[in-house]
Amino acid sequence: MTVVDNKGSTHRVKEDFRERIKWLIILRVALMTLLLGGSLLFQIGGQSRPSSWFIPSILLGIIYFLSVLYVFLLGRVKNLVIFSIGQMIVDVFIETILVMFTGSVESPFSFLYIISIISGALILNRSGGIFIASLAFICYGSVVDLEYYQWGWFAYFTPPNMTEKEAFYSFFLYLVIFFTVAIVSGTLSEKLHDTRKALDDREKGLTVFRAFHENVVRSMGSGLLTSDLDGNILSFNASAQKITCFLSSEIIGNKWWNVFGWEKSPVSLFEKGAEGENIRFDKEGHKKDGSRLLVGMTFSPLKDDEGFKKGYVGIFQDLTKIKELEEAMKLKERLAHLGEMAAGIAHEIRNPLASLSGSMEILSQELNLKDHQKKLMQIALNESERLNHLIADFLNYTRPRPLQKKETFLKSFLEEEIFLFKHSVTFPKDIRIDLAVDPLISVVDLDQDQMKQVFWNLSLNACEAMSDGGRLKISAKGWPSNEKKMEEWFLIFEDNGVGISPDAIGKIFNPFFSTKDHGTGLGLSIVHRIIEEHGGKVRVKSAPGVGTRFTLIFPFREFERFPALDQRKESVIG
Repeated sequence: MTVVDNKGSTHRVKEDFRERIKWLIILRVALMTLLLGGSLLFQIGGQSRPSSWFIPSILLGIIYFLSVLYVFLLGRVKNLVIFSIGQMIVDVFIETILVMFTGSVESPFSFLYIISIISGALILNRSGGIFIASLAFICYGSVVDLEYYQWGWFAYFTPPNMTEKEAFYSFFLYLVIFFTVAIVSGTLSEKLHDTRKALDDREKGLTVFRAFHENVVRSMGSGLLTSDLDGNILSFNASAQKITCFLSSEIIGNKWWNVFGWEKSPVSLFEKGAEGENIRFDKEGHKKDGSRLLVGMTFSPLKDDEGFKKGYVGIFQDLTKIKELEEAMKLKERLAHLGEMAAGIAHEIRNPLASLSGSMEILSQELNLKDHQKKLMQIALNESERLNHLIADFLNYTRPRPLQKKETFLKSFLEEEIFLFKHSVTFPKDIRIDLAVDPLISVVDLDQDQMKQVFWNLSLNACEAMSDGGRLKISAKGWPSNEKKMEEWFLIFEDNGVGISPDAIGKIFNPFFSTKDHGTGLGLSIVHRIIEEHGGKVRVKSAPGVGTRFTLIFPFREFERFPALDQRKESVIG
């Protein structure tokens, strides 16, 4: 949140006061140039004696000099109040000299006192105005009194052409005018100051509220977007950018549904929103990088102070991981039910199947069968054997043995399995296998027998997906969180085969689901179970016609070792 800085506030007040003094200097120069300069021009044009130009010229020169001095000192003086009072005292003395030499009571420049009083009130409020009014009254009264009674060297001045009563009346009139102007202008100045202070306080409050609002929006865990009535995005908070991988600058002004990869709005905002109802929906889309994104979104109408609808506010969450957890829980529930059925299936099917297969084999040897009968008998024996393998896979899946982990040199293990796989009857000769092992990974904790199953299942699937030949890349990588500790390592099987359709990719780990004509649908289910028992996870990324990548994610154990980070090698086999 934004905190109001008292030092910053004091600095702003000081700068405002300095600005007012600057304008006082500018107005003083402009006014005196207009009055005294005009007077000089009038006297010169009227062919007056040069001696009559002396006083206005001297005063104007003094004012110019002092103004330059004031400007020079303005940025250097610390006590601006004393600085401004000093200027206005000098102004009153200059005005007094001007009045004294231009007829005293009859002087046309007496009104300059009023301008100084107003300036004092505007800069120093009512007290400043009264102070300048008092000083002006003393100076003006002294000049009038001294000239009227011809005291001292004032005897050289022409006395005012008025009676004593008229002089006293003029004296009293200026007294009333000076203090009335001081009080009125001071009151207005204080009200102006209070109004400005109230506006400043309101602006500070708005700044704090705006900062608080921005912090709330920025700190929200949910994505937040606003749009106009046509669905064009007006704002997009930080969480929304993180969820969708779009920067706000990239999508401001675009239709909000396009951000999620939808061709049109999934809900009729214009029908339901008109009644002020919130709209809630879940829908699958994708992020900027094309990865899956399941969105849970709530839309509400955005209204102004008068209740008119101006747009929409959308709050959304990334439900992808939650959905994956739900699917994983459902899968585990299905597997638990299958495990309960495994023992019954083994006794009810496998034993009769063995008897049936054995009987057919004996009959095929003892009977003199014709060629087509032998062919039919062989088909029956082959299908019996296939059914036996299916049951064996099923029992292996539903009744796994406990893990027997041991320290395994990963690179040696993979090289050995690749060698055996390449020399098996199931390996197509037009397939190339590349192996890349990150030297970060040296010794890992694995059940070797079960990991052999994983290796063969994934390798066979990859080769079957590349019926016209291709490349299978097997790689092991480690991602260090720092230079001394690694949290996870990855075993990746990547092919450039036919790929998996988006509809099927969410079902490939389900038991008995297969995209192959003669597949059992248990190979990937077994892979998934084995990796989970190792404390790991399986991630799949596939695109039809491009290929498939299976990423097996394993946690590192405390004893697992890896050498220096900068040693990296790659070996190619095949």
